[in-house]
Amino acid sequence: MSSIEEALNPVFAAPDAPHQESPRPASWARDFAVVGGVSSFLAPFLITGTLLGWPTLLATTVAGTLTGAVLGRALQRPFRGRAQAAGGTGGLTDLPWPLLVVLFLAVGACWGAVVGGIGATLLSTDKGAIFGAGRGSGLVEVYLYFMSFAALVGAAQLAWFGVVYARIDRAGWETWPILVAACGTPFLGWLALHGMTLGVWLLEGMR
Repeated sequence: MSSIEEALNPVFAAPDAPHQESPRPASWARDFAVVGGVSSFLAPFLITGTLLGWPTLLATTVAGTLTGAVLGRALQRPFRGRAQAAGGTGGLTDLPWPLLVVLFLAVGACWGAVVGGIGATLLSTDKGAIFGAGRGSGLVEVYLYFMSFAALVGAAQLAWFGVVYARIDRAGWETWPILVAACGTPFLGWLALHGMTLGVWLLEGMR
């Protein structure tokens, strides 16, 4: 028989609310593969157009996608930590954001250098510079240019994307908006480069 309290206030008689599952965690491997593939194509394409050749652009795109998937898979466990429902911690995501920025800067630089090295290898092979008489100081310059440029791009992008993505995933929010923003980062670099070129041209004209 119901008590007086239950009759006056039905909330006392209501069954326990069903346990709500925590939001479905994002797939780091999938998301990092998307960002890596799109950025590895757009970054060199926006700067050089088809000057590098479609085989090289395709190689950097595939390399960015595959290495992004591997990297995302490797980072997911240490950064996500134990599930929130289990009362666990957020892993490396709980570090202060300046440390996260430095960490992702280093990871992004290494990631970009690897993709740049793959692109330089194919470009040099197309030009016959890997084997035979073409091998020399010119090959070293190609590798240095590609790997340095790609390392800077990877570090700059992952320094903000990695931190925000890790925090968003930790909070259980949707990650697709940050993916769209990350894929648009190369366009910002392209605009900045052309803005600098225009500024230099205007300064030259004022002299």
